Amino acid sequence: MERDLTVEFKTLVKNIITPQLKQTGFKKKNLNFNCVFPNLTQSLNVQKSQYNHSESIRFTINLGFYNSLIFKISKDRVDEPQFVTSDNCFIWGRTGMLIYNSDYWYELDHIKEYEKVSKQIENDLKNHVLPLFTKLQTLDALLDFIRIDYKYRPFHLIANIDDVSLLELEFGDYVRGRTILKRLYSEAIIPKSTKHTTVHPDGREDIRWSEPSVNDFHVNKLIRIAKKYKIDI
Repeated sequence: MERDLTVEFKTLVKNIITPQLKQTGFKKKNLNFNCVFPNLTQSLNVQKSQYNHSESIRFTINLGFYNSLIFKISKDRVDEPQFVTSDNCFIWGRTGMLIYNSDYWYELDHIKEYEKVSKQIENDLKNHVLPLFTKLQTLDALLDFIRIDYKYRPFHLIANIDDVSLLELEFGDYVRGRTILKRLYSEAIIPKSTKHTTVHPDGREDIRWSEPSVNDFHVNKLIRIAKKYKIDI
């Protein structure tokens, strides 16, 4: 019988991913999952590749941590998302870096058996993703985690450094947060080139660099944060 990969993907989300997450407190909306704690929301998102077709469905899993106040200050907004996605998070990562030490996309195709892919994801969630979420359920735990140099972190998650300064200023060590902010500002006012990478479906990369310039949006953001916390930069 001809396999319908779209149906298989939906079945995998419904029968493998959703039950594991829901039993630990996550709620689902489309391909996004949230688990809410005081001052912190854990987020998981199943992201499908834009290059999917009838012969292959590739997808990855994004992880993130969200705080309402950090989001509003960082984005200069008064509203917030009703359901958090990884794009809203101040700390994030993917199962690839968490488990395989490189960007990794799961794939359903007519060669790989559905059972093998579903078992792989079941194991990755049980042995890596859920233990991470269990250990990082508070802002204090995230503060301790983010103060570890990236290469020594037990989990390979990335943090927006602007938001790290906010995390420290609002919930952690004010002096540490002020030091980070002042360093960011001194670096931001130096003109820099920006790297632009285009990845083609066959894996080829086109890379180009812009002329050196100052990112005024970033500079103004840092000035706005500094003003809020009465920091002279």
